[in-house]
Amino acid sequence: MRLNREIELFEPTIARSDSGQKVRGFTSKGFIYCDINNRKGTEKYQSWLTVSENTTLFTIRYNTDLQATWFLEHNGIKYDILSVIEESRLHWMHIVARFRDDEQ
Repeated sequence: MRLNREIELFEPTIARSDSGQKVRGFTSKGFIYCDINNRKGTEKYQSWLTVSENTTLFTIRYNTDLQATWFLEHNGIKYDILSVIEESRLHWMHIVARFRDDEQ
């Protein structure tokens, strides 16, 4: 396994605005190296719209902080984390992620 790609992890945070309302934001938790494998995508029709979804598998060294509520960024592309899977006696973690479409 070659950890030759760099990704940045982001943790969600809640802050208060000047008016006292909760504002959701994200804080960078730093850069880590990973191995990237693209998975088979799916395409389906929903309400007369074509919806496609591609998932990507990111493999990193074991990290106790990482949670599925975070998101990651690679080469300027943001990915929502779908699941975090621990493997091989806590040496590796697999992150299953989906391309984040900020247009919605």
